[in-house]
Amino acid sequence: MGKDGYPAFAFNAKSDVQLSDEHFYLPLWSDFSLFAIVKPLQPQGGFLFAIVSPSGALVQFGLRVADRGSDSSKVQLYYTDYRSWPSESAVIAEFGVSPPLAGSWNRLTMKVKDDRVTLLVECSPQGTVTVPNRVRDLTFQDGSTFYLAQAGPEFTDAKFEVGTFLKTLSNLSSYRTPSL
Repeated sequence: MGKDGYPAFAFNAKSDVQLSDEHFYLPLWSDFSLFAIVKPLQPQGGFLFAIVSPSGALVQFGLRVADRGSDSSKVQLYYTDYRSWPSESAVIAEFGVSPPLAGSWNRLTMKVKDDRVTLLVECSPQGTVTVPNRVRDLTFQDGSTFYLAQAGPEFTDAKFEVGTFLKTLSNLSSYRTPSL
């Protein structure tokens, strides 16, 4: 059972949930939000989800929670524009969160609007990062794979052990957040 009595899903290091690009459709607007309710079981965290290139070497889009030391966690938003021939996955926004997220329920909201990315934890703003020259049309290579609670075999250190995971996407025109 998840937070507030809602259904929950558990993932561990042996979980393997993936969909090929022909089986997933991820509608992303130029401005969007991601919402997850998670209870990380391990401090090292991992990817909540990732869309990975056909080669398996690049995270094209994903959300990662990781340990940042004994007193905080970090939440990272990845977006790698494959059309620019990148050599590594790109973190476009990173936030420090105190206290650490491991071991307790957390409502995470990542809001992307214009050139700003904002993280809210339990509806409390944790910060805003400006992303200069942010790519507005998020596109993914044909043959990409959508992974849940991991980022594929090339990122074995980033499997997410979590007590629950719920994710939704929404168009920001209907999304309300606390005043920042």
